[in-house]
Order: sequence, then structure tokens, then C-alpha cells
Amino acid sequence: MARIPIRATATANMIEWEAAFSPPPDHSIRENLKQLIDSDSCFTHHFDTSAVEVQAEDFDGVDRLRLTVIPEP
Repeated sequence: MARIPIRATATANMIEWEAAFSPPPDHSIRENLKQLIDSDSCFTHHFDTSAVEVQAEDFDGVDRLRLTVIPEP
């Protein structure tokens, strides 16, 4: 539905990332993203040639996200 560029940094446990928007979104995009996360926090994070399902949790407002990999069944 939307592409939102982020800069992700892995945490020590390797299944979580801290993600910052690059460039920072404007106010209306942040509000829309907050509504999406509140209604369903599961997203697909695409890399160059692969993708992974993640659960997004906002912190620092919606300026940054914590992304946790959802394990495959």
C-alpha cells in the first residue's frame, strides 16, 4: 500500500531492529502510520532481494519504530 523508507539498525538479539525514517515523514504521514500501527501492527519489511514479516511498535512518537521479526510457522 505504501513505501516508507527507513534506516534500520539491528539490536543485540538480532530479531529486532530500531528503525528511523529517512527522510522524516511529514505530520500527515506520521498520523496515518500511527493509525495503521494501532489497527494492525504487522507489516512486510522488504530488503533488496528478500522480505520478512515484522511487528511494528512505535516509540519516540512515531518518529522511530521497533520492528520485531515474526517467526515463520
